Amino acid sequence: MDWPGWEQDVLTAGGWPVTAENVRFLEEWHPYEESKCNANPLNTTLPLKGSTDCVHVSGSTWVQAYVSDSQGATATARTIKGPFYPNLGPALATGDPYSYPSTQGVAQDIRTWGTPKYADFYLTQVSGSVKSGATTTTTPEAVAPSGHAGWTDLRNTVNRHLPTQLSRSQALRLAALRTLSSHSRVGR
Repeated sequence: MDWPGWEQDVLTAGGWPVTAENVRFLEEWHPYEESKCNANPLNTTLPLKGSTDCVHVSGSTWVQAYVSDSQGATATARTIKGPFYPNLGPALATGDPYSYPSTQGVAQDIRTWGTPKYADFYLTQVSGSVKSGATTTTTPEAVAPSGHAGWTDLRNTVNRHLPTQLSRSQALRLAALRTLSSHSRVGR
């Protein structure tokens, strides 16, 4: 879950400039994560002192719930700076991830994070914001409709999003049954 100003807090914790483009990049990413864990707007799995397991991802990996917004911002920044995401931190360091020289690298890092649909969206934003005379590494295949890029992508999608969707479905089913039973007696 997020808090007002979380984007600026994450950027500050990472030592990245707080620019409109950096804030936009994080804001556009957030809805693709469907975060339900306290102080964890991008669903990072980095355990910190006092954090607790919140949503199971795979194996022994859990999205964390953090004890404070500050801790969540720190964990998110540390994760972005981690070894699995070699382009995310440098892209944010430029102040404009949409103009970073390796947009494909940023998209790949987002896929590694486990959010391929946002990676595809990011690439469409890059291709749509190219200034005259500018070049980009985006190819038509990179902005094709979202599909699973292999077993790891499918596993991440299922492990991250299926439990949330099943929970929502169950809640809607129960709400519908309560509504029906309170309004009339159906077929008894």
